[in-house]
Amino acid sequence: YASNPIRRRALDSGLENALINSLPKDVLSAWFPDTAKKPAIVALRPPPPLASAAPGVSSGSGMPYPAKLTQQWIQMHKYNKADVDKVESDARKFVDAMNKAGYRSPV
Repeated sequence: YASNPIRRRALDSGLENALINSLPKDVLSAWFPDTAKKPAIVALRPPPPLASAAPGVSSGSGMPYPAKLTQQWIQMHKYNKADVDKVESDARKFVDAMNKAGYRSPV
């Protein structure tokens, strides 16, 4: 793990456009750098919200923080505690950035 955002498969073009049109540029650049480099496609209708509830279900609160790993689990898998702390810190920063951008959990 490095300090760079984790690289994953390419996003679906519809989701990518929703991210480009919904997230602030600083959030895109920090957490979705490949997507941030792409031009936004002007939609004929507004993009869907970052998360929406199923019909008839009210939208929840912001994205929760992931659970912290226990010391026992870290030792069992022979992970470096400093590396784990860095990953957990980055995860909390991501959650903070998404919540600040208006993300709401669908449940």
